[in-house]
Amino acid sequence: TRGRVAAVTGSISWEVELEKLRRFSLYQATVAAAAVLGLGLLTGAPAQAQKTVNIVVGEEPDDLDPCSASSSFSGRVIHQNVVETLAELKPNGDIEPLLATSWEQVNPLTWRYKIRQGVVFHDGAKLDADVVLKALDRIYSVKFMCMVKNKYFSTEKVTGKKVDDYTVDFSTAKPWPLVLVYMTGLVIPSPNTPSDKLQLNAIGTGPYMFDKWVQQQEISIKKNPNYWNKAKKFDVDVARYIIRKESPVRAAMVQVGEADIAPNIAANDANNTKTDIPYPNSETTWLRIDMTQPPLNDKRVRLALNYALDRKALADNFFARGSILAAQAWGPNVKGHNFEIDKRVYPFDPAKAKQLLAEAKAAGVKVDTEIELQGRMAVYDKADELMEAVYQ
Repeated sequence: TRGRVAAVTGSISWEVELEKLRRFSLYQATVAAAAVLGLGLLTGAPAQAQKTVNIVVGEEPDDLDPCSASSSFSGRVIHQNVVETLAELKPNGDIEPLLATSWEQVNPLTWRYKIRQGVVFHDGAKLDADVVLKALDRIYSVKFMCMVKNKYFSTEKVTGKKVDDYTVDFSTAKPWPLVLVYMTGLVIPSPNTPSDKLQLNAIGTGPYMFDKWVQQQEISIKKNPNYWNKAKKFDVDVARYIIRKESPVRAAMVQVGEADIAPNIAANDANNTKTDIPYPNSETTWLRIDMTQPPLNDKRVRLALNYALDRKALADNFFARGSILAAQAWGPNVKGHNFEIDKRVYPFDPAKAKQLLAEAKAAGVKVDTEIELQGRMAVYDKADELMEAVYQ
């Protein structure tokens, strides 16, 4: 595809997973490694060479601290772009070496990682075992909320021990089958990174370096000329993340050439079939039911909630074309997806819901108890409207 790059609809839906569509190209003319720029999809390259990619996003990160690399807003800028991990979890579930070259199990409680030699941080510091141990310690010792800790290192406490200058043993108190998966979340910032406050810029080893942040306007990262992996070529010199809250504005910016990519626009703004492309998303929007609180501790009430929810109407009105209903949290493009469960999507059946509530009431369940519904605001376009519809 030639011309300006497509605006991209990346909406996720209430119990809905985007269909796995394949109608896109990978913007190969100017981005040699699209994944490194943290984008769900890149489409349609300009014919001429381009050194800057303008990505218009709807939200501004609170910070760019390495601890926030696992968050949606900060991570799209710095995760594997600016700060890297010992290993990388790929979409298909494979784990590939990154700042570690290999790992092996020493005993049921310990894994030994070999640290890559010759890696230099953006500030000139050198990567070694001591730096890795300091990174692990920072995750546990910071005085602020560390998203990486919450996501990867809250289930089991991981301790590290230096074996030699480029070897580290990581241990847990009990065998942890998922340790290799969770260790892919260990971001390694420069050893000069302070631990007493959140950082507005991350210093790492990645192919891109922090450039500037103009609050409420844009964030830019620039190519690291001293990146350790010389086998990878990066044609983009600068990636600009332009911040515009309104979805129609983001979509229009792509159409008029002010931006190259809009990773997430509302479905009603995706009205150009030549440039607006739904793409598979690994997330599913779902409602967590607190089964400890009456009347939600009664199965009939929980089933009634499911039958009372018109998932198709929600998908048709709030999300990208091609969205499909989900019966599980993991989509078909995520390792661990169970295709048999896909057949169990609850139909919209208000009569069945009322019947279940009547049965529960007859059994003494206080079905008229008020249920508090909480939703994360502005997590994606139309998220607030979706929650209002669910409430109704």
